[in-house]
Amino acid sequence: MRVGAPPQEAWRAAGVNCGADGVPTPKALVAAWDLGQVGGTLRGVGRGRMPDSSRGSGPTGGLHAYARAVHVVAGMSRELGSPLADVVSQIASSIRSHEEAQRARATAFAGPKMSARVMMALPLVAALLSALLGVRVWEIYVDGGFGTMSAVAGLGFLAAGVRWVGTILARAELAAVRQTRAGGGR
Repeated sequence: MRVGAPPQEAWRAAGVNCGADGVPTPKALVAAWDLGQVGGTLRGVGRGRMPDSSRGSGPTGGLHAYARAVHVVAGMSRELGSPLADVVSQIASSIRSHEEAQRARATAFAGPKMSARVMMALPLVAALLSALLGVRVWEIYVDGGFGTMSAVAGLGFLAAGVRWVGTILARAELAAVRQTRAGGGR
């Protein structure tokens, strides 16, 4: 497109089928991206693969949202007669920024998530180590008395802690996503 090829020919050269109006459909863009055919600017975004944000987000998110955005701007560019290459470059830049923010969030939350998993495993590890040292911890837990009450209370506190940590992490992730969408950085 940058060297003067008509958009419909440039899309075909990139392996993207266009509709009758000369605009690629979101489905054709997704199919070409899945096959690693999308050329030029957009291929560099996902390095020949789907963007990370498309995984697990279903047909309404990720790559499908990117494809819809390209479809819309390609249609607008065709209607208005404006150059499409610059607009596609801006979309690619936006996708790259979004992917970088997602990776930064995943990295930032990896430590707290791992700490939470370790803390949740500690009661079981302590029981297993006690058993290895010869303490009949399982008999204490099922004796029907104080041991059973402490085991039930401990499991209750563990469940509450798991829920609490999950809520804290979910709220923090949501706040980070909102901040990124508002343009406040990663």
